[in-house]
Amino acid sequence: MSVNNHNRYQGIIDSFMTNVESVKKLAVFDQYILDVAIDILEKRKEALIKQHKDNPMITGENAIQSLKNVRNTGSLKLKYQVMYNQCIVLLVSYFGFAVKEHLREFIDAVLESPDPGKIGKEDIKINLERLRDLRDQPGMSIGDFYINQNSISGQDMQSIHRFLDRNLGTTPPKDEIVNNIILSQAARHVIVHSGGQINERFINQVSGAKPRTIMSDLTMGEIISFTPKEIEIIGDNMRCYLQQMAGLLSGDDK
Repeated sequence: MSVNNHNRYQGIIDSFMTNVESVKKLAVFDQYILDVAIDILEKRKEALIKQHKDNPMITGENAIQSLKNVRNTGSLKLKYQVMYNQCIVLLVSYFGFAVKEHLREFIDAVLESPDPGKIGKEDIKINLERLRDLRDQPGMSIGDFYINQNSISGQDMQSIHRFLDRNLGTTPPKDEIVNNIILSQAARHVIVHSGGQINERFINQVSGAKPRTIMSDLTMGEIISFTPKEIEIIGDNMRCYLQQMAGLLSGDDK
C-alpha cells in the first residue's frame, strides 16, 4: 500500500543532498586549501610586479608553480586518505537517517488513512507505562516507535528491502546503484571497526553486490581507499535510490 506524500519525501531528499554537498566539499578540502594559498601568492606577485619587481625569486613565481603542480597532480591525496574514508562513514549515516525518515513518514501517513493495510494489522509489544509516556509526548510518531521496535536499519539494504517487500510487494531494482550503496554500507562497518582493512566478512558481504562501479576488485588484507570521485558517485547513487524509494512509497512510480 502506498500513500501519496511526495512533497514530504522530496523535503527529506533535499535535506540529504545538502549533507551530501557538505561531504563532497570535505573530500576536496585539500584543493580548497591549495587554491587559497595560490590566490594569496598570485595577488602578492601582481602587487610586486606593479612595483617593477618582477624577479621570480622575489615574486614567488616558483612557489606558485610548485603549489599548482601539487594541485594538478593530486600528490597530497594519500595524506587525506583517512578523511576520504570518513566521508563514506558520513554518507552512510546521512543515507540511513533519510531512509528511516522515509519509512517513518510512510508508516504515519498509512495509519492515518482509512485502510492502513498490513501495517495496521501488525502487533506491537508495549507496556502501559511506556504507552502513557508516548501518549503525553507532543507530535509522537508511531512510525518511529515501529521502526525502533522492529530494529529496521537504514544502513542495511537487506533490512530496508525486507520492509518494502513486506509492505509494498516490491523494491527498487538491484542494479549498480543498489550494489554501490551495499558496498559503501559494508565499507563503513570495516572503516569504523577494523581500521578499513578488508577482511573475509567484508568480502562475503559484498560478494553478491554485482555489477557495481565502486571497488569491483578486492584483496584480502588491503586497506579500503576511497577517492573523491567515488565519494561523489556514491552520494549521487544514494540520492537516486531515495528518489526511487519515495516513488514506491508514494505511488508515483505507478
